[in-house]
Formats: sequence, C-alpha cells, structure tokens
Amino acid sequence: MTTTHLPSTVTLQAFRDAMATVASPVAVVTAMDGPRPHGTTVSAFASLSLTPPMVLVSLDNRSQLLTIIRRTGRFGLNILGTHQAGLAAAFARPGQNKFDDVIWSPSENLPRLPDSAAWITAEVDEYVTAGDHTVLLARAITAEPDEAGPIPSPTTSVPSARTRPWPPDRRAHPHSPRRACRASLRASAHRTVPFPGGPN
Repeated sequence: MTTTHLPSTVTLQAFRDAMATVASPVAVVTAMDGPRPHGTTVSAFASLSLTPPMVLVSLDNRSQLLTIIRRTGRFGLNILGTHQAGLAAAFARPGQNKFDDVIWSPSENLPRLPDSAAWITAEVDEYVTAGDHTVLLARAITAEPDEAGPIPSPTTSVPSARTRPWPPDRRAHPHSPRRACRASLRASAHRTVPFPGGPN
C-alpha cells in the first residue's frame, strides 16, 4: 500500500516556536574518542522502555559525537541539575574544546560530569535515521539518580509532567535560579529545537 504524504506548509521558525513551548530536561551526551572526551548538549532524549531499560537520544547527522558513538557503540547521559546551566550552555556551542576547564571523571570509561541530576550509561541497539537527525535506541547499563532537580528546557514557564516542579518561592523571585537558567540556555540555543543534538 502506498502512503501519500500531504505537502508541508510549516516554516522552520514556526516549527521552532511551536516546539519551544514543550518543556523537557537537558542533558549532556558524552563519549570517549580514544583518550579525548567529547560531548554535546541535548534535550531530545527520553526513556523508551522499562523491560529492558532503554533510552533514546537524537543527534544531528553531522555530529562528530554521533560518529564517535557509531564507532564505540556506547555513550554516557549526564542529566543536568538546576545548578548546571553554565554546563548546558558550554556543551551546546560548536567546537572541539568543550571539556577545557570542565571537571569530569571516567565512569564505565565514559566522561561523567559531577553533581548531575542523574547519570546513565548506555549501549546502542539501533540507529534510526529521521530527517536530518539520527535517533539512538540504547539499552541502559547503569543508572544513578541524584537529589538535584533536572534543568527544564529554556523556552517555557510550565514544567512538564516528567520534570520536577520548582519551589514556588524561587519561581516567583526575579533573580531565581530558574530564570537565570532559562536566560542562559536561550542565549546558547541556535538552529535547533532547542537542544536536539547539533553538529558538535
């Protein structure tokens, strides 16, 4: 049976603006390129299965990190805490030197960022090409939650059902960590919605 696709009338900016209303946590996906750590900021990740435990991550097809993960078959998922907006911005920028001046440690031979809200290591089962991105379907090998709340993606004021809510007093304060986090992430987001895993 042949499927007929209707022509799209969506502009890139309209799509970005629509998806910017969706709150999701922010993470840094990491891998080792020989002795060199590599990583990029993403918000396009989610739990996929409980039995077995699986996650999915979306990376730009041009991503150097994707090339490394295709070679090694493994990655780390550092789910960032509310105090780590600076790390989210740093790893969202293009370039090879994102780990300069960043404290990290090897865990399961993958780069782990300290004080993250959670740490997951995963082995890729399948790579699915979807438009200009590749979706990684991966089995979770280790999972270690922390007490810190995750960073919500920057362009909405309403936490998602899967995002730990912010305390009301901090949310209302004009200099709250939440507002500072969102402002920092807005400034760093470019070309993507808002961190799907760019060509970094």
